[in-house]
Amino acid sequence: MYLDDINIPVASLTSESDFGKIFLQLKKEFLKNFDKKEDSEGNIIWEDNQEELKNEIINSVAKAKLSDKITNTLLNNFDNLKDSHGTKFLIFEPIDQILDLAKENQDDLRENRDFIISSLSGFFNPFILAKNEKNKVNTYFYIHQTLGKDKEIFNEEAKFFTKEDYDFADILIEGNFNGNGEFNGSLKIYDKVISYDYDSNRRKFKRKYYGNVFIKLGYSQGKLIDSKLSETAFKKINDKVTRNGGLYIYRDNFRVLPYGRPNADFLKFEERRNKRIGTYFFSYRRMFGYLGISRDENPELKDKSSREGLINNDPYSAFESDIIAFFIQVAKDYFSDKAEESIFLDEKKKLNEESQAIADDKKRETEEKKLFSRTLSAYPSRFKNYEKQYLSILNEIEKKISLANSTYNDIEDLLDELHKLDIEFESLLPEMPKRYKPTDLQLDRLNNYEEQIFAFNKNVKKSSIKVMKKVNEKLELHELKQAFTKNAEVYRSELESIVLEYSKRLKVKFQDTQKEYEDRSSNILSTYKIAENNAIEQIVTKKDIAEQSRALKLFFDQRKDELNKTLIPFIEHIEKMNFDIDEELLQGAYKARYDQMLQQWSMIQETAQLGIAVEIIDHEFNVLYARINRLLEDLDGNNLFIENKQYLQLESTFRTLEDKYDLLSPLYRINGGSIKEIPGANVISYVKDFFGKQLSDDKIEITYSNSFFKHIILIKEPTLYTVIINIVNNAIYWMRNAERKEIRFDYLKNTQEILILNSGKKIEEHRLSKIFGLFHSNRPGGRGIGLYLAKESLNENYYDIEASNEQKYNYLGGACFIIKTLSK
Repeated sequence: MYLDDINIPVASLTSESDFGKIFLQLKKEFLKNFDKKEDSEGNIIWEDNQEELKNEIINSVAKAKLSDKITNTLLNNFDNLKDSHGTKFLIFEPIDQILDLAKENQDDLRENRDFIISSLSGFFNPFILAKNEKNKVNTYFYIHQTLGKDKEIFNEEAKFFTKEDYDFADILIEGNFNGNGEFNGSLKIYDKVISYDYDSNRRKFKRKYYGNVFIKLGYSQGKLIDSKLSETAFKKINDKVTRNGGLYIYRDNFRVLPYGRPNADFLKFEERRNKRIGTYFFSYRRMFGYLGISRDENPELKDKSSREGLINNDPYSAFESDIIAFFIQVAKDYFSDKAEESIFLDEKKKLNEESQAIADDKKRETEEKKLFSRTLSAYPSRFKNYEKQYLSILNEIEKKISLANSTYNDIEDLLDELHKLDIEFESLLPEMPKRYKPTDLQLDRLNNYEEQIFAFNKNVKKSSIKVMKKVNEKLELHELKQAFTKNAEVYRSELESIVLEYSKRLKVKFQDTQKEYEDRSSNILSTYKIAENNAIEQIVTKKDIAEQSRALKLFFDQRKDELNKTLIPFIEHIEKMNFDIDEELLQGAYKARYDQMLQQWSMIQETAQLGIAVEIIDHEFNVLYARINRLLEDLDGNNLFIENKQYLQLESTFRTLEDKYDLLSPLYRINGGSIKEIPGANVISYVKDFFGKQLSDDKIEITYSNSFFKHIILIKEPTLYTVIINIVNNAIYWMRNAERKEIRFDYLKNTQEILILNSGKKIEEHRLSKIFGLFHSNRPGGRGIGLYLAKESLNENYYDIEASNEQKYNYLGGACFIIKTLSK
């Protein structure tokens, strides 16, 4: 049996209620095809070896059924269609190749799956649509597995190209082929736009005329170092090009297959590129864009009967030949390794050098970070040994001066040792890196080490002062003067040692630099001398003089360019250096500022996405909340479940949630709220209500001063409570391992500052300002948004918030926050 032998029944649907009846009629009508024994010419339709297939088809049609849910999905909005048109296909027993589209993460299916998606994507030309312009023809492909969880694979996964993607192209070609081998248009090479005209110089035959063809083609470099795009932008366009890259053809803005598919390189870009990549620059896999044709303008560019490609007639051959020749010539003019114009190569070289410089700097930074980390690891054990030695000498001195007949001679050597250890103390303090900002982990380790030093100063140094006081009381004036003189000599000796060491290092560096300068400059001069002599030897005729002059001038320019890029910038940099400017510190400051800007930009993007998500979720939550509440009220009113324990428990749980929602309700009116007088007493009451169960379970005590309890705060209620909730919530978390758990509210009348402090973990010094940064969190699973928003909302209401470890504020020893007014 052939398709021509099959009658496919068609029926009109005027009412949704008739759909089931019509579906059964269509099945019966279709099954009549299998009652025929012979075709119109008397040929047997079903041969013996096809009986199994025939029965399989009949059984499949007989089993085809439509559930009410599927019917409703198919007919959704059917009655609302007036002037609109469209087609829906429902496949009952799809082949495995279609079913495999639903399997996203199977490597063995990915190639076939991507091929199908690529083939069916971009049905209507997306390259012409502006950002917010609606597509005239939309295509959707749903995989139905569970009702309500249909997966649409075109628009969710394919992430096809848009008109805006041309902005991410490193190279952009735009213009028209006139049908006779001539091109008129423009090239955009990185940021530079130039006019470009081309003529194939082939003989113009009327029978080969194919009409005007528009081209707009973007080209994305395969490596980030060759592109001007940021890392994020490059990844965005690279992902699209990797999946859907190719040159598409659109007739009247409808896609012509197979063009654009991964294996449809009809202009043989990759074949030529494999011969010599330096000459044939363009890769089919790295381009995106289209050739635009139309029925009116290009009538001779016809589809094959299979609808897969254009017929290979004379106009098509000319069309293909012209475009191939065009790309070869464009590459020769601008993009090959021996291009006649150096615009692209110069800019690419500059980008590569900048990228390499950044990579080298990052490598150096990484090495410095590793060295700093190793240093931080070694310091604690070194300091432990130092502390042990210091205590030993101190105890020995104290023991000797306690003897009645002790003299200066008995403790002289010990005093010298102790003084040397005092000087050595400075070397045990890690030097902070200047060229980069230490990581939070490094700063945490540094903070722990600082606590070790702080304990030493608090205990050992304090004991040292008492011992030295006893020494002063025991010794005579001349003995003390003798000790002072020796100490002064030790200081001087240390200074001289440092100066001498760095003087030697400076001389060595000068000598090495001078030698390298002489070697490099000598190499430049000697290679030029050789080229000069060779040029003179090559001159035999007057024609040779002009030729050798050009060659020697080119060689001279290259050597001079080498000087300008290596030796001269280095000398000029040295000339600008002086002792009053710390170049490394300055470079580190600029780099930290740049890294901060990049981080802030990334945060802005994340915040925008988060804000949209929160807005949607908040709306949906309010709708669901109102719906559940209404349903519960209906059930209560009808007394349907009055005796049901599970229902009563459900209602009780919801009412608890409702109480929490009521507590949150003031927080939803931040923008529209008015300024109120909020007593400190109300704040305490609100905190106890909101965190009641947590405070009770964790045995946390809420305390407050009388000044806070009576203090009146002029501020929008939602703003204040949002800040208080965030601070108290964090305090509860960080006090989980504390022996004494207390959250205290205080008000300092003299400075007009509100204190919220706790007895939990103290905030490290280096984090005091960071904790108010967006997305900065030291709490596992924390989003790092709360304190940022707290500071922003307080600032908008002419208040500010900061954290402090100063003893006059942080008298509980944990985290301490200060809220104070801003000057307007």
